Amino acid sequence: MREKRTFIYNLAKVVIPILLKPLFGVRIIGGKMSLPESGRFVVCCNHVSNLDPLWLMLGQKRQMHFMAKEELFKKAFPRFIVGGFGAFAVKRGAADSDAINQAFDYLKQERVLGIFPEGTRSKNGELLPFKAGAAMVAFKENAPILPAAIYTKGGKVKPFGKVYVKFGKPITLEELGMIEGKGKELREATRRLTEKVSELKQQCAEFAEGK
Repeated sequence: MREKRTFIYNLAKVVIPILLKPLFGVRIIGGKMSLPESGRFVVCCNHVSNLDPLWLMLGQKRQMHFMAKEELFKKAFPRFIVGGFGAFAVKRGAADSDAINQAFDYLKQERVLGIFPEGTRSKNGELLPFKAGAAMVAFKENAPILPAAIYTKGGKVKPFGKVYVKFGKPITLEELGMIEGKGKELREATRRLTEKVSELKQQCAEFAEGK
């Protein structure tokens, strides 16, 4: 059964391509790697700008739920927009158990959770070390991971520049080497996930250069 998407999300699916796709020249390389209409998934992608959730949204039919800094939820209008988009608050720089539990809940509801494993935006486009949280959350809820990459020349998203997005194929926990979820397995899974996102990012760069 297809999950319901929020009104704000459905509106954004119509408005974003009209307003932002021409402005930023967004290109989904290889076409849309659409997820199945049901089932839990964790989408893992590198992080280059605050607009990254929108680029990922353009490449998928299903609604994704992302963590967003808690400051966005303190005023009514931003809370209405960001919350309606499917985001939920997280305290930056701290272990936020409420945010982690919310992430678990979305996966229990067979939804799609979006995570940027770097934990913060890269200032120059280069991959930052991945944190193990994405692999941990996926393991706890037995969710396959869909790797994705965003690439821009110079590492920054600028109007009238170009943004390239590429999705990989879903990866099972077994393919990442996670059987018992112990520390060594999580570190190895995070390493493999880093390599996969890096590979997708490189493919974006080669496409941008016309190779």
